[in-house]
Amino acid sequence: DQPEDIEQQILDMNLRYMKDSNTIILAIHDATQDIGACEALKHALSSDIDHLGRRTVGVLTKLDKLEAGSDTDRAIGILENKTKPLHLGYIGVVNRTQNQVDRKINIEAAKQKERDILDKPEFSRIKHKKGTDYLRHFLTIILAQKMKKMMPILMKERSEELHKIIEDLVN
Repeated sequence: DQPEDIEQQILDMNLRYMKDSNTIILAIHDATQDIGACEALKHALSSDIDHLGRRTVGVLTKLDKLEAGSDTDRAIGILENKTKPLHLGYIGVVNRTQNQVDRKINIEAAKQKERDILDKPEFSRIKHKKGTDYLRHFLTIILAQKMKKMMPILMKERSEELHKIIEDLVN
């Protein structure tokens, strides 16, 4: 297989999952790049996937790499859901660097570095929409709500299946 073929296979697989109405889509984007060029958002918001942005969460990475001023202002506009609005909005994170991984810096130290970066005054307007801990908490809430909504449907389907199996056994 050629690298292009493998990339296309991965994209096709991802699109198949994204089309499932029960899937929560994480559109991950590098904050140093133009949001208009975000392939993940282009796919997520396409007409056959999530064109209203109801199942898509934008995740803005590399906030630590932004230049002070216009870069930071642009990223904050995205995180405030003003640039390319999504029903679930955007969350900003600072990933562990490869250097931190190579040096075996533990997760707690990396989280503290993320907090230090995101606690800077320029990010104060979005303090509730940032950090990997917040992302984890936010996704847990979304998934719990989705399960609560799906549970009656699943119970009804299982009950109907059970009823049919009992009928087949009796007959």
